[in-house]
Formats: sequence, structure tokens, C-alpha cells
Amino acid sequence: MVALRPDVRVFQEIYDWMDAFVDPAHEAVFEAEQVFSRAEIAVMRASERYARTRLSGFIYKDGGAPMAQLLQESSAPSVQLMPCPPRSFQREPLPPPAGPIRLAHAGQLRSAGSSRAFADLYAVPLYRDLLEQGLDLTVFPSAVRADGFDAMFGDYQRLADLDPHMHCREHLSLTELIDALHGEFHYGILLYHFNADLIVGQRHLRGALASKLFVYWAAGLPVLVSEELDYMASLVRETGAGIVVSRAELSTLGARLAELDYPALQAKVRQAQMTYHIERFLPAVTALLTSAGGGPGEHAEAAE
Repeated sequence: MVALRPDVRVFQEIYDWMDAFVDPAHEAVFEAEQVFSRAEIAVMRASERYARTRLSGFIYKDGGAPMAQLLQESSAPSVQLMPCPPRSFQREPLPPPAGPIRLAHAGQLRSAGSSRAFADLYAVPLYRDLLEQGLDLTVFPSAVRADGFDAMFGDYQRLADLDPHMHCREHLSLTELIDALHGEFHYGILLYHFNADLIVGQRHLRGALASKLFVYWAAGLPVLVSEELDYMASLVRETGAGIVVSRAELSTLGARLAELDYPALQAKVRQAQMTYHIERFLPAVTALLTSAGGGPGEHAEAAE
């Protein structure tokens, strides 16, 4: 047992670090489209500045060069917490299912007409292209709002009604999702269209760290990630547990996947599982919670 220090104040990010997520030049768009009010943006920016300079420490999950800049400008100790499932949730990779290459998307999606801030999450045009290449695609959406599945994901259901290789599943808990993915798919995907007029901050995209990356690995699946997601793409390159895909390559992705050494990718997934589990990060978090941390500007390393 460890005793928590009552005088230690630690903060976990409110959103995705608003200084990176909402570029000041685009605040009016977020307000006009009712994503955030101007007051909410101001409060979140002020709260995060306070956490980075006035508290005993803060915990963050984003990474790469954009986060490194933010850390350099901070004076409070910090710990990176990657949103990985625990070791006990991990599944050993299984031989892939027979038939066409099966892709799975877990998490947020948007239908047409959603805010430009989240335009990358409108994936129907991309999914239509992948289906035309003979790939099989299943979406496991995030939690459904009170106004129902069709209001949030109707575009995807209509695509599924037209194409037998497109499937929409219900929202599942983390353990249910890992079990549903395990041995039933070839790849988990983090593939999007990133248009030049996307309003969400480019620093946010480059430093984003989605929990679905680690969910796919926990389920034994290699991943496909868009190269615009710099930080996640760097993790995939370092581990070899998947492939990084440029937008230009999306139109020929099916042919590329057919040529890959899939067992070799699975072996890399197994290696990635040994590193990317929540237990790896807990010692550093515990150290931050049980002591006053280091001096100003000192950032804790997660224990290997």
C-alpha cells in the first residue's frame, strides 16, 4: 500500500489540450457550430495553463513534437499515460479469418453535415472506396446518444444496407470489444481523409494518441494508420505492428494488403503487447501522486 499525499494536486487533461485542439484563429468556427462556446474555450485554456504552471503535476496522453513543445513551456512535473488496456485484456494473435481481408473500426464516427472541426470523422467516402477494392469493413461505434443510432451513424447503416461487405455493430464495452475483434479481423484501422480545410488544430492531429490503437493491439490485430497522425504513425513504424498509409495509397490499399507478410505483422503485434499495457505507466503515476514530484520543468518518465 502507498499513502497519497493530501497536499499534492494533480490534474488530468480536460480535453485534448485546447491550445493544440482549437487554433485561436478558428475559435469562431467552433463557437458558430456549437462545438464549444467562447466561454468554455477560455475556461479550458486557462485551466490547462494553470495545471502546467501551478499544480504539483499533470498527466497527459498525447505525444510527439507538439506535446514536447507544450511540455517545454510547462513548469509542473508531468507523466505521460498511454491509454492502454491492462495485460490481462490482451489476446494472443490468431490465424486470420478466411475470405476477404476484414477491417475493423472502433470508436468515433460522424455522419455528413457534422462540424467541420470533426470532418475527418466523416468516413463514408473513404469506406466506400475500401469496399470497392473488395475489402470487408465493420464499424463498432462509440456510445450512442439519446437521439439514437440513426441520428449519429445513419450514413454508415445505409452503406451497410447497400453493400454486404459493410457491417454496423452495436457499441461494446472494452472487454466485449476486444473479444469481438480477436481472431475475427485482419486489421484495426485508424484511416481518415484529412482535407486541407479541416478546422481542428493540425498540432492536435500530429500529436493525437487514440485508445483504439492499443485496443487493436490488445486484440492481436495489426493496425493501419494514416500518416497525418504523426505520433501514432511513429509508434506503428517503431513497433512494426502495422503499416502507415498515405492518402494517395488509400485507393490501392487492397492490393498492398494482399502482398503483406501477415504472420510477420502478427509477431510484431505480440512484441508490442509486451510494451503497451497500462501497468507500464502506473509506477510513474503513483510516484507523482505520492510525492511532491520534481522541481519546476521536471517531467517524469514512465517506468519500463
